[in-house]
Amino acid sequence: MTPAATATFCLRLLRRQLVLGLRRPVELGNPLLFFAMVVALFPLGLGPAPDTLAVFAPGILWIVA
Repeated sequence: MTPAATATFCLRLLRRQLVLGLRRPVELGNPLLFFAMVVALFPLGLGPAPDTLAVFAPGILWIVA
């Protein structure tokens, strides 16, 4: 595939996903709620130490997102 064809395919796929997602806007909130819950609850499992949270925060955000 040429780079132009790949870009066109990616843009069409993105547009399709946005159209499907916007048909039911309630479903857009589910991933955001999940992200917020995991980020809020992780300190309960690791402990409130800022040093520990600073070490694990990038990995947690990367995995959850």
